[in-house]
Amino acid sequence: MWELRLPKVNVNEDSATVVAWAVDDGEHVGAGDIVCTVETNKAAVDLEAETEGYLRHRAEPGQECAVREVLGFVTEAPDEPLPELEWLPLPEAAAARRTAQDEAKRPPPRARATLKARRLASGLGIDISQVKSQGVIREQDVRTFAGSRQTEKPAVAAHTEKRFTATILGTGSYLPERVLTNNDIISIANINSSDEWIRKRVGVVERRFAADDEATSDLAIKAARRALDCAGVTAEQIGLIILATTVPDRIFPSTACIIQGKIGAPNSMAFDLPVMCTGTVYGLDIARRYIEDGSVEYALVIGSEVYSRMLDFTDRNSCIYFGDGAGAMVIGRAAPGEPGIITSYVQTDGTGYETITAVAGGTRMPATLETVEHGLHYFQMDPKGVWEFATRAFPRAVRTALERADVTVDDIDFLISHQANINIIKYGMDALGIPMSKTHTTLHKHGNTSGASVAITLDEAYREGMIHRGDLVCLVGFGGGLAWGSAVMRWTAEQPG
Repeated sequence: MWELRLPKVNVNEDSATVVAWAVDDGEHVGAGDIVCTVETNKAAVDLEAETEGYLRHRAEPGQECAVREVLGFVTEAPDEPLPELEWLPLPEAAAARRTAQDEAKRPPPRARATLKARRLASGLGIDISQVKSQGVIREQDVRTFAGSRQTEKPAVAAHTEKRFTATILGTGSYLPERVLTNNDIISIANINSSDEWIRKRVGVVERRFAADDEATSDLAIKAARRALDCAGVTAEQIGLIILATTVPDRIFPSTACIIQGKIGAPNSMAFDLPVMCTGTVYGLDIARRYIEDGSVEYALVIGSEVYSRMLDFTDRNSCIYFGDGAGAMVIGRAAPGEPGIITSYVQTDGTGYETITAVAGGTRMPATLETVEHGLHYFQMDPKGVWEFATRAFPRAVRTALERADVTVDDIDFLISHQANINIIKYGMDALGIPMSKTHTTLHKHGNTSGASVAITLDEAYREGMIHRGDLVCLVGFGGGLAWGSAVMRWTAEQPG
């Protein structure tokens, strides 16, 4: 049993108030998960669990506690008996604040926000202090405030000068045959985890790994051919091939060139786009512009990743998340009068480049025996940093694209998100006010396939009849770079035969 004690939040204060619990009483938590928010007169602090188990509340929201006070427990079992503890006496300074004379001198207490409300406000770009001045700020308060304010216009105007309208003509995907469950990963990896923990905290049940003789281009080619067949377009008609990948066959030439040669597309230019999890959305943004200005008639956007070759199987922060796969889209000209892709929006914040990275193997740190021995060529990720970024970027990207398209969240018929973590997807959908029934997830059976996940999930949703001609569809990606983006379109393709 681990005791969650109140730390010294501020050097001049010996007590703090419990603002809100981020996790319900009895809910399972992992080491490092935020479980509680406390606040003094000068600072608010999120407290984390130091061990895995079941959180048991002791202090109630609004309760003032002394430093070193036990606020709660993390137990091995949800029904484990808890020890009986006496509440510590509050320091004299804290007790004095309760006297009538002191209370009369104090200004009205400022509003305190729950952790979920602060996260929602951050994702919407709202200053939480503007929502209301007193009481407890909850999620509904933030949504009400967001609905009442005038939404700021994006800094970059939508691209409107175009000769043609671009649209998605067909999709395709390919998943390797080899299936690994969570228990398979745990058995080959030196990590402390469980199937239950991975399912609940990440959302992955199983994933696919490429065969030993399969490379990124092999997966991409199979997905590309299926997309071409779906669209009724030949490889010879393709004028542009964009491959979203961060694990190419070779450092050079680009893997897109290898694909171009093997599928027989002699009339196309081809290049790689290493934008990680937002790669497919970036590729769609570029391809639509080539279509719209008449430079090409058809474009092939592919996302293909073989992350199983880049994972450190001693690192729980990465090896449990990822799988291999490829997805593809054929982009072409919409019929006259059809809306097709209305707009797309992409953005980057390079100050966060260390959040998701592979340190060695480039010119900054060339591959050596020493870098390989220390595993510096492996994929590295800061899960907490990813969560903080993704929960802001997801709703921000969607709202920006919707505003450029001059439509609202309520107009969306279906949304396809990057498959990073089931809790990120649920958080983003909830922040936008969109029910989970308007999305499709493949994370549970494919894992996080990075730059391929949006295209794979879109293909599956389309082929299973979840997306129909005339639907307003939104795609959103977010990940390493840091990068994020979204696209809004009116679906024009008929159901595949």
